[in-house]
Amino acid sequence: MQKFFITGAGGWLGKSLVKNILNKKYGCGSIEPANINAFLQPNEDAEFLNNLGVTIHKGDIRDIGAIKNFLENAQDGIVIHLCGIIHPKLKTSDFFDINHLGSKHILQIGQQIGVKKILLMSSNSPVGCNKSNKNEDIFTEKMSYNPYMKYGESKYLLEKTAADFISHFQNPKISIIRAPWFYGPNQPARQTLFFKMIKEGKFPIIGDGENKRSMAYTDNLSQGIILAALSEKADGQTYWIADKNPYTMNEIIATTRSVMEKEFGIKCQSSAIKLPSLVSDLAYIADKIIQSVGLYQQKIHVLSEMNKNIFCSIDKAQHDLGYKPEYDLYSGMKESIKWCLENEITI
Repeated sequence: MQKFFITGAGGWLGKSLVKNILNKKYGCGSIEPANINAFLQPNEDAEFLNNLGVTIHKGDIRDIGAIKNFLENAQDGIVIHLCGIIHPKLKTSDFFDINHLGSKHILQIGQQIGVKKILLMSSNSPVGCNKSNKNEDIFTEKMSYNPYMKYGESKYLLEKTAADFISHFQNPKISIIRAPWFYGPNQPARQTLFFKMIKEGKFPIIGDGENKRSMAYTDNLSQGIILAALSEKADGQTYWIADKNPYTMNEIIATTRSVMEKEFGIKCQSSAIKLPSLVSDLAYIADKIIQSVGLYQQKIHVLSEMNKNIFCSIDKAQHDLGYKPEYDLYSGMKESIKWCLENEITI
């Protein structure tokens, strides 16, 4: 019986992935919960996964010994490496210690032990931002690297290290998934704040709001991950996985507001804070200076991206893997907000 070894299984994407595997979705056969091995950081809450009956391992992704213990029985198993950091508390060095070094450990130990397949989670950040919001500037897998800030550099190094392993070793098979901004149930507090700001009319529209963003509902992303993990055609390949179409920032805000009002009766302010594009441009400069001295400030970083175009094509995943995203922005936001209300999380 197939075994899965999943790092980052306690995150909002990891929980979606485990749920979909156990529900035999997207080509998964019957998997016993004990055959899903979840690697969590030492202080990470394991209640959700314990309730599902999966096997829990705890350790630090930066500790190669902990990875060796996690994968000691992973011969012929599929390793799905989701663990990473997007917003460190203070230091940019965390990007490299966790996103790059942690991934290198997975590749090294996986190759030594002889795992069947390794799937690595990357990001849009290694290729940066699109030139414009025009369709001809959409990202494909053929785009050159242009890392955005230190996070982008750490994910670029992840992909480069994976490429080195692919060129030097026949086994294990390696695939890379690039995910843009994702959303869904079990979300962190920053995503709930996003809802709250839209409800109160305080979410800023930078410039004209027509810049495009690809987004990935977590079940859509889980589908792409599972299909790539199980497909021999995905070996040695990189795939963008996202919702079917990108959305403008105006669409994202309007759709989220519409879901809250129409589906849940949540009264929202129809107004929004409108700021000139220069605000994001100045935040970009500030972000670059702060990160150049090894520090990180989340709000400035997020503001620096608010006028950027970051959108991708999923054509390759559709062609190679049969990827068919089941959720669009409206249905995905509906599930996200429903989860908040069911778990008594105030929006």
